[in-house]
Amino acid sequence: LGAASLTAQVLSWLDSSGGSSWMVLFLPMVLASGGNAGSQSATLVIRALALDETDGRVLWIAGREARVGAVLGAVLASLSWIVARGMAGTEPSYIVSLTVFCVVAMGTIFGAMLPLALNRLKFDPALMSNPLIAALSDILGVVIYYNISAAIVKLI
Repeated sequence: LGAASLTAQVLSWLDSSGGSSWMVLFLPMVLASGGNAGSQSATLVIRALALDETDGRVLWIAGREARVGAVLGAVLASLSWIVARGMAGTEPSYIVSLTVFCVVAMGTIFGAMLPLALNRLKFDPALMSNPLIAALSDILGVVIYYNISAAIVKLI
């Protein structure tokens, strides 16, 4: 509830800065993409921790998840471009697809790093990772979405 309230506050603050109404149409797609990618990444890392398969390879795990995030982000960005182009036009399709790419890449990296950090701090990553990833993904997803929109609108 706290994270959702903070996301709503960020939305309110950013909406007053001139967001377009079409952006609301794609907000669920953007936020779900990042949260789902992060949760999947966290699940894989938590499994590796449970099976003691990490062997201190934190940078290797982060690199692997960054590569997976880039590929998954590119695929989902392409699909979201098609959907957004059909529903809202050319400019929104670029904004939505670039945002989906960034949010998915961010989600996979957070999803990999958060369980490792929680484990290092002696917290149970299986209990804490997914709620924290969902909250971070939603908040940062909204901020990324509006910032990409503002940057592209300035360029055009």
